[in-house]
Amino acid sequence: MIFINVRVKKRCHLLSVAKGYLIAFLLFFVSTGAHALQYKGLDLKISGTTSETYDDNLTFSKADKKEDFITALGLNMSTAYEGKRRFLNLAGGFNYGFNARYKDIKNSSEYLNLNFKNEFSNYDDITLNYNFSHSSTPGSFQEAFGRVSGRYESYANNYGVHYLRNLSEHFSISAMYNYSSSKAELEEVDKWWQSSYGINCNYLYSTDTSVVLSYSHANSSSDVVIESTSIGLRQNISITKAIQLSGNVGMSSTSAENSKSSALNMDIALQYEIDQKTNFSLAYTKNIQTYPNTDDAYRNWQINSSLAHNFLEQLNSTISSFYAEGKSISTDITNRFLGVSFLLQYEISEHLTTSLNYVYSNSNSTNELGGYNRDAVTANVSLNF
Repeated sequence: MIFINVRVKKRCHLLSVAKGYLIAFLLFFVSTGAHALQYKGLDLKISGTTSETYDDNLTFSKADKKEDFITALGLNMSTAYEGKRRFLNLAGGFNYGFNARYKDIKNSSEYLNLNFKNEFSNYDDITLNYNFSHSSTPGSFQEAFGRVSGRYESYANNYGVHYLRNLSEHFSISAMYNYSSSKAELEEVDKWWQSSYGINCNYLYSTDTSVVLSYSHANSSSDVVIESTSIGLRQNISITKAIQLSGNVGMSSTSAENSKSSALNMDIALQYEIDQKTNFSLAYTKNIQTYPNTDDAYRNWQINSSLAHNFLEQLNSTISSFYAEGKSISTDITNRFLGVSFLLQYEISEHLTTSLNYVYSNSNSTNELGGYNRDAVTANVSLNF
């Protein structure tokens, strides 16, 4: 149970709410007029959202907690094209929040995702990806883990190239290159980047079993080099209803200016369809990685789970949990993160959806400057076309 004890100027809050719903109302007419745009296989989809959030820790800190109500407006657009041997998907959007009390705290965010795939033949293809995001808050538990405490704007770019070649009916090989960069609006933090490349060999032993051998090499602005090799067995196992289990096991080694280290890396995932209305997933990963806006590599492990259940055809729910722990290779700093979320979603009509979402997060660090607790409750209405 969350106890809300905040004095908000009712007039300002009501004005911000009214402003939010007025713009959302205008978005309705924009959406209804543009959703049917189609041209030579190019389909444009638009959605408008409006939400009301109570956040008890806007600053993501334990020393200077501030609570407030936030009215947010969002507009999302996506388009897709599928040809005989080509596929293109482009999506982008923005979200703007109006704080009821702390007007100087920013809540805007934008994103852009581009995915292009070209099949040269029946045996080989190439995929290009680009992702951009700008936000003052982490978008997921994974992004929050390892994040420097505090509320600050950050810009992230990610470029990826993946080439796949099927050498035979059972054997394929792929190569990838990825470049990521991140910049936080913090004076003490420099721009972070990481460049990586790798190769992956996959042997399909049967329709439900494959053997994977992979190698990757990554270096970053923190002068940390990470090399990983792994071999794994992916197999779909049917027990009772439907259970799918897959995993990889290997070794990772790092080298920095003054230290070297190696550790076991693992990647295990479980998918379980309990019944036609209920699905459960569980994933465990263990590896060495660098975090944006930090100058070190961390041995870390993560567990995340999800339980989705459809109460009715229009009513569904999802409970998600995430726990991660990472220890610095060159220092004694350890970061821990726990996150839990509950989502209840109801489809009012084909185009109109409403949802209620509760999120709890706890960040803990042996660094005295890190760590915080946060609760947030969001009511959202989305108009989709």
